[in-house]
Amino acid sequence: NRISVGDTGFVDAQGNLHLVGRADRMFTVSGRNVAPEEIEAALQKLPYVAHAAVWGKSDPKRGHQIVAALQLETTQSRAQILSDLRPHLTPYLMPQYLFAAGDWPYTSSGKTDLQKLNAQWQANQLQELT
Repeated sequence: NRISVGDTGFVDAQGNLHLVGRADRMFTVSGRNVAPEEIEAALQKLPYVAHAAVWGKSDPKRGHQIVAALQLETTQSRAQILSDLRPHLTPYLMPQYLFAAGDWPYTSSGKTDLQKLNAQWQANQLQELT
């Protein structure tokens, strides 16, 4: 029997279930499925990242490019963040765009407000890291 709760994951050789992310947040990069939660978790392993949110930007050649919005505890360059991220992600999961967000938006349930962050990004209200 199968049930669906909107989550994606896999069962490993030992029979353990590993949840990867929400199906409705997934997008493709060069024909590969990307779970933004995996990239967010890797970003949040970095000691200077307080919060991270990831989504896909449409790209006619690759399907999507990866956009990451971060709330940083200390100022970091794009090059430093990508260098620190390399041990945690395969190359195709590396964000192409990194942005810093000032105030981190939350939904009424206390989760990151992804729609508000995306709207701020589209309105050029996030600072692109260089």
